[in-house]
Amino acid sequence: MVGGDVLKALCSYFGLGKQVFDAAAQILLARFGSLEKVSSILDFACGYGRSTRFLIQEIPPERVWASDISVGAVRFQQEQFGVHGLASTADPQDFNCDERFDCVFVASLFTHLPERVFALWLKKLWSLLKMPWGCLVFSVHGPAINPNVTMPASGFWFEETSEIETLPKKDYGSTLVTESFVRNAIQEATGGAGSYLHIERGLCRRQDLYVVTSDRFLTPTNFRFGLGPQGYLETCSRVTPKVMSVTGWAGDATPNTYIDEVQIRIDGRIVQKCMPFAERPDVAEYFNDPKFLNSGLGCNCLGLEGTTGSSALTLKAVSSNGQEFIFYHDTLARAFSELAPRKESQGNF
Repeated sequence: MVGGDVLKALCSYFGLGKQVFDAAAQILLARFGSLEKVSSILDFACGYGRSTRFLIQEIPPERVWASDISVGAVRFQQEQFGVHGLASTADPQDFNCDERFDCVFVASLFTHLPERVFALWLKKLWSLLKMPWGCLVFSVHGPAINPNVTMPASGFWFEETSEIETLPKKDYGSTLVTESFVRNAIQEATGGAGSYLHIERGLCRRQDLYVVTSDRFLTPTNFRFGLGPQGYLETCSRVTPKVMSVTGWAGDATPNTYIDEVQIRIDGRIVQKCMPFAERPDVAEYFNDPKFLNSGLGCNCLGLEGTTGSSALTLKAVSSNGQEFIFYHDTLARAFSELAPRKESQGNF
């Protein structure tokens, strides 16, 4: 995805993991009032712990169970994070677990499942909850993620393609589902006992989230889910030996929320703060959201004195609701060489 660039890959991996954790934390706080009150949580289809590593900073690892079909991934998490490990299976009927959980969290599994096991996995995971307060949280890809696909009348579309080469494509492909399909699957899996909240693009602003409980504790009117800030660094250049210039954009699609500040850091030290101010109709059009119309940012900042090419440049967007997101992290040398402004773009801000 990033052309073999290790630093960019790490930034993307940890950044997305933090976004996944932020989404889970919001739901857990709304359900239990405090993360300290969560006595047990199952991170299902967790891989090597992209989000689990953030989860254990807030919930003690002895209260966290990690499960994945990759035995090596489960072992890694047990050794590195001290969590409980559960090896998963391709067939939900073969998955045995005696533990019961306050929450079962499933990111990016139902985005890959064929129809024959979709409701069966929901049923299995629903059965692992402590009742009546337990909650099942899972993500899916809605049809909007790929407008080129014509959805079948069933509301379920599956193609035998995925980025995981070690799993059979017939068991792990690419899946799109409508809300009506998911609603019916939830009713089937819970025997009609489950209520759900649908959060469009709630996971990393790409996947829809569903929160399933035995009671209607969350509604769109009493729970405002934060989608979180996002941003992009477009140009970065040295103006003088001590001053650099940056341009880009930052925004947050969450209703009644705005970007409070964009922090520009060198080696962790804040050298400048700025706010979006310039019109960016291209960004608003891309996200189909007028909230991004005035998302453009640009500023000059001191801080280059005493730095080297290997010094780290970091840009972080902070929203008015306190959510944060690092949208750029690389060396100054890379930033100056790869993001040098084109002549026609100079003077836009």
